[in-house]
Amino acid sequence: MSTRLEGADPWDGGLSIDVQEVAQQLLGWRLSTAFDGVVTEVVIVETEAYGGADDPASHAYRGPTERNAAMYGEPGTLYVYRSYGVH
Repeated sequence: MSTRLEGADPWDGGLSIDVQEVAQQLLGWRLSTAFDGVVTEVVIVETEAYGGADDPASHAYRGPTERNAAMYGEPGTLYVYRSYGVH
């Protein structure tokens, strides 16, 4: 499986950039994957920004779990979760 992001690099200033700035800069990026010969591509049209383990609204707030393990991984790791309901 391969993953490719296209767009202005929000990490140009290093990983100390404010999460809200990164969330705004990711808008419009294209994310592509190729798995078993099937290519899927999406455009990022919505982002959310939380302050990590110190932010009560963050899924990281109550510590690491199997579900939120990506939030404790390498910087730049995608954390994707299912949103219930029709939006």
